[in-house]
Amino acid sequence: MAKNRIIEDYTYIDDVTVLNKKYGIRGSLIDGIFRDLEGNVITMPSDIEEKRQELIQELNNMLYQRRRALEYPPITDYLDAVVKGDQAQIDDYVAKCLAVKAKYPKP
Repeated sequence: MAKNRIIEDYTYIDDVTVLNKKYGIRGSLIDGIFRDLEGNVITMPSDIEEKRQELIQELNNMLYQRRRALEYPPITDYLDAVVKGDQAQIDDYVAKCLAVKAKYPKP
């Protein structure tokens, strides 16, 4: 069931996120200077652009999960069918889930 939300592919990720996710460096941008949690200046790694592109690709490869989650029918529909013993309703629920999986396949 679509919830009127669009999930766009990632095209850019900021330096702080790349440092955190790809290098394990926790810090922030303060007055235009990257600093770790102790306030030390962080020298940008020479391969940060390569790591940024890797992270973008990794995150985009997982977007199918978020897109599916927005369109799957509510689990309560399935539970209602089970409680009522309504096999047609169960089959309908499964068919809707499979349609979402087909619409957003794993990369």
